[in-house]
Amino acid sequence: MKISLNDDIDAWRKMVPEKKLGGIQLHADGAWGSEATKNYQFKGIPTFVLFGANGKIISPSAPSPSLEEIRPLPDLELSKI
Repeated sequence: MKISLNDDIDAWRKMVPEKKLGGIQLHADGAWGSEATKNYQFKGIPTFVLFGANGKIISPSAPSPSLEEIRPLPDLELSKI
């Protein structure tokens, strides 16, 4: 899931299909003043948050999905089941 903090929602709506962005694309109304920014304490872009299957946050500041450091986090969470 991706949450955009773009101030211009019309530009964001146009960009999503143009860039063929996959997955779930959300827009945080209010950009940096949005509830999403406050609730998840986003401090910069990009911010990666890793959620478990139950919807709870595993890591509020997870490494980028392209980095090796993230690989053990899902396995660690699965081992708790």
